[in-house]
Amino acid sequence: MRALLIEMGALPEQPIVTNSARSYRRPEHGLFGNRIVAIHPHVATNVTDPLDRLRAIRASMALERRRTAFDEALLNAPEVPFGPATRRRRFAGRRSTGANVLPGNISVSNVPGPAHVLHYAGLRQRSNHPAPLLGSGRAINFTARRNADSFDVGVMVDPTKVADVHHLAGLFRAAYATYQELAAR
Repeated sequence: MRALLIEMGALPEQPIVTNSARSYRRPEHGLFGNRIVAIHPHVATNVTDPLDRLRAIRASMALERRRTAFDEALLNAPEVPFGPATRRRRFAGRRSTGANVLPGNISVSNVPGPAHVLHYAGLRQRSNHPAPLLGSGRAINFTARRNADSFDVGVMVDPTKVADVHHLAGLFRAAYATYQELAAR
């Protein structure tokens, strides 16, 4: 994201913020349905050094994980007057169209996938690429999904804001290579 923003001449002084989800599913919740809370860590686009950037992102994520413990407690509260739907309607921002606006500049999520190799009709599933949605006026959504021993990433962009999704994917691969090199050291 930092490289893209620099190329666009649009790197803000403050870090950009993600809109993400964190699962809080516990064994007592059963096997089906979603149990998620929204998190809004920053991606430290204002930090030049890649290792320092990673540390800043980890610190922001840790803070969000601690904060969402309060959200988890409220999600099971009775609907009125402070249940989930009431809070969403009451505290969501509004665009000029009147539609709800969620916080965050981009969406980033990690959807659990199978830890073991899957087969369909005797054929091994080689990838499990997600097809993320943009939503709420965002320009970019990165969604990652595990597939046995691989990690697949889907990228969705608003073409009026990010003209070349393939270039963005290349920047993503380059950043990943940088972090792999740092980890090898």
